[in-house]
Amino acid sequence: MLTKREDKSMISTQPRPAYSNFKRISTSQDWFEVYAIATDLLVFHEPRHYEATIVNLLIGEQKAALIDTGCGIGNLRQAVEEVTNKPVIVINTHTHLDHLGSNCQFDEIAMFDHPLSHHVAEEGVAHQILQTELLAENLVTKPWPRGFDPRGVAIPPYRVSHWLRDGEQVNLGGRDLEVIHTPGEAPDHICLLDRADRLLFCGDILLHGPVWTHLEGGSLEALIMSCRKFDEVLC
Repeated sequence: MLTKREDKSMISTQPRPAYSNFKRISTSQDWFEVYAIATDLLVFHEPRHYEATIVNLLIGEQKAALIDTGCGIGNLRQAVEEVTNKPVIVINTHTHLDHLGSNCQFDEIAMFDHPLSHHVAEEGVAHQILQTELLAENLVTKPWPRGFDPRGVAIPPYRVSHWLRDGEQVNLGGRDLEVIHTPGEAPDHICLLDRADRLLFCGDILLHGPVWTHLEGGSLEALIMSCRKFDEVLC
């Protein structure tokens, strides 16, 4: 669960207290802190970025779902491949930049079938936008990861393998993720529900703190409707 910080000048690089009970997994990619949360569920945390992004990896019998791809800083694919040998499908919860920064590192991507998702996938995101929203000096605690040059970073167009529908099931082999369209912070926002293990991957719609509806495409009315939808879907 990604928590927005209110003060961009206060970036803590210390492990969050919430992770103290979880096993930390070592990888070669020191930009990420990796924790085993449950059986076949790991999180990749970006503690040196203001957004404190969290990427979830849910591993099924046949493939693994990488839920979002973070800020695009560091080699996320390398870190993922060091903890699982299963084929990986990326599922983006929405198109805010801190959730799809490393999409181009992966071959199989699924997104919600929405005009905004199509636009971002087809056009990518220019360096100038990333420089302001993700790579600015006040958003990152240095050093940059080895081999990463922020001066030329952009999100290139990427191919989406599967366009998701509300209510659709994504099968990983032995476990399913149900797609729930939950606009509010973004019009293309989805949550993913593993009913069998009672896990909800909620993107930015449920947070320890405020949910942003002031960004382009955000809607307080839609957010309220999405929260009411949870009452129906999660019963």
